[in-house]
Amino acid sequence: MGDVTPLLGVVCGLAAEADALGPLKDDPRIAVRISGARAGRAEALAEDLAGLGVRALVSWGLAGGLVPDAVPGRLYRPGWVLDGKVARCLAGSGAVTLLGSDSALFTAAEKAAAGTRAAIVDMETHRVARVAARHGLRAHAIRAVSDGAEADLPLAVRDAVNEDGTPRLGPVIRGLLRRPWELPALLRTKRGYDAALKALSGEGRTMLSEILAGIPEGVSRPGR
Repeated sequence: MGDVTPLLGVVCGLAAEADALGPLKDDPRIAVRISGARAGRAEALAEDLAGLGVRALVSWGLAGGLVPDAVPGRLYRPGWVLDGKVARCLAGSGAVTLLGSDSALFTAAEKAAAGTRAAIVDMETHRVARVAARHGLRAHAIRAVSDGAEADLPLAVRDAVNEDGTPRLGPVIRGLLRRPWELPALLRTKRGYDAALKALSGEGRTMLSEILAGIPEGVSRPGR
């Protein structure tokens, strides 16, 4: 099975998001890359996947809500992503738009200031879609909301991800020691995070399996 060319390239920001793939993470038809919540690295990893010969790219993971009904645990498969002034089409199932951002939007004020009609925001999808456009690949996004539009994320989580996507607990603990009043916000953030991962592990996996099933095996990618 080591010579099997993967059909799908999946890019996510966190190790926990990759774990939410469950058995699909080890499916030889799927290649998974973790950006560590770094937008530039997400694009580089998507390029790497395109170089492997994948037939489609998938942006997978958590998202922030930008509208009132984008609540923690709600799953989206958007049809568009805003990459700066460019709106890129995704192989989604609806008209929902996702905002691509190179940095996280931590506060309700930052989310409101985004000033778009997008329903959700993340740091990987626009970079993945950019690579897909360059290589003539289909781009998909499966994203679950972890924090709503009115939620302010605690300062303690702002530097809490290693480059490999694993959590950095030191900054979180030090942040709480300096600002213990952030504990309720941190617990709320954890509940939203867990709800989003649960959605990915359930309906999200089903969506990804459907994408995979729609790609015929044994057919070469155009230009290869």
